[in-house]
Amino acid sequence: MSDADFPNVWDVASYGGGLVAVVPRGLHHSTAWYSADGDQWLKAEVPEDFHVTYVSSTTNGLFAWFDHRVFTSADGQHWFDGAKAPDPTGARLCFVQDIGGQTVLGATSGSTPLAWVLEGSRWTSRPSLAAGENSDGWCGRHQTAMTSALGPPGKVSIRPLEDFFDTVFLEAEEGSP
Repeated sequence: MSDADFPNVWDVASYGGGLVAVVPRGLHHSTAWYSADGDQWLKAEVPEDFHVTYVSSTTNGLFAWFDHRVFTSADGQHWFDGAKAPDPTGARLCFVQDIGGQTVLGATSGSTPLAWVLEGSRWTSRPSLAAGENSDGWCGRHQTAMTSALGPPGKVSIRPLEDFFDTVFLEAEEGSP
């Protein structure tokens, strides 16, 4: 893998089949890439309107999102519109992760934190999960400036080349835990 293959990788996640990365392409489209070994990367099949900047791995599969849209994948190779996701009209999605044994989708609407839990194939509102949180703390606690994931080659990280606004790249660190 080279910087030319993956310019501007924004997020990476590990899952049972290896690693997946998302790459925004322009203002309204993204690509996803998957790898079983962290060395060879293949382009995933994504919907035409696939526009994401974040990806996560949960006990309920892979999720990719940006602002108001969620996409899902069971294998990192084929992505689908998250039609089963809640309607976050007016909200900004900020994370999908496992919390306390449940897959939680977190969002904010203005200064109000919102939460849904995946139950079977449906998202159910769970205001109690976000109670007492402010919107900055709710999202900020679940997002990081530098993303890394454990995969077959070791630790794979996304880091700025020189400063926050520079191009990012994937780096496999041999022998990492």
